[in-house]
Formats: sequence, C-alpha cells, structure tokens
Amino acid sequence: MADTTYKIIKDKLLSVIGAIDKIQVIKGYSTLELSGYPAVTIYPSNQSQAEYDTTIDNKRYYTFTISAFYDLPNQGMETAQDALFDLVDDIMDALDDNEFLTGISLPADYTMVGIRPTFTMWGTTKAGDKELLVADVTAVVVVTHDIT
Repeated sequence: MADTTYKIIKDKLLSVIGAIDKIQVIKGYSTLELSGYPAVTIYPSNQSQAEYDTTIDNKRYYTFTISAFYDLPNQGMETAQDALFDLVDDIMDALDDNEFLTGISLPADYTMVGIRPTFTMWGTTKAGDKELLVADVTAVVVVTHDIT
C-alpha cells in the first residue's frame, strides 16, 4: 500500500524533530508509554481543514500535535519546566529552519506550501505512577492539491 500524504508528512516531522539531540524517545503516535525523558510524540490533530484556493487546486492544512514530555517526580517542576522551555524552542527552531520540509516526497498532485508551528498548551498528565509536564506544539503543514 502506498504511503498517504498524512503518513508522509508525519514521517518527515519525525525525522526533523528526531534530529534534536536531547530527545530520548520519539514516537509517531499518541502515547504515554515512554522510556526516557524528554520524550516527544507526533500525531494528527483534530484541527485539519481544507479550502478551495483556485479553480485548479485546493489548499489542505494537515495539522499535527507535537507533545513534549518531562518527568516531574525525578526532576521537580522548575527543572522540568526549564528543560521543556529549551526543548519547545528547539522544536520551533527546527520547524522554522525547515519550513518546506526539505526532501519531502509528496504524491504527484500535491505541492508543499509550508509549515506553520504555533505553541498551544502547557500542562501536566499522569502516566501510570509518573507525573509528567507536557508542552504541545501544533504544526500546520499546508499543501496544495491539484484537482485538474
């Protein structure tokens, strides 16, 4: 089965974000089963949309949530928060530095327009007996789809 546009974009985001040295674990799906911290998960958000652009193509907005996690009990809130400040900046920088996801190979009728990272949320969550600090970054990947 051929890769879908969603999967191609997700895999490229995994590659770009996975190049950040300080990340201990990276997963391409939503999970709290993480074996090291900081950890990152990348998965589709429920905010994707599309719109008519011209009579020959449509714009599609593939939206992904990039969740960064840090273990609180072992590190404490201030240490975890400072570590995630640094990691969120690294994630945003990686996306800013590679706005067009260099080397991505989309299907023939799709053209990369660009990526728009936006910071969205901070919070805490439980993963079994662990308490985690989490920061979510939303990455909106814009492509055009030729409809002729």
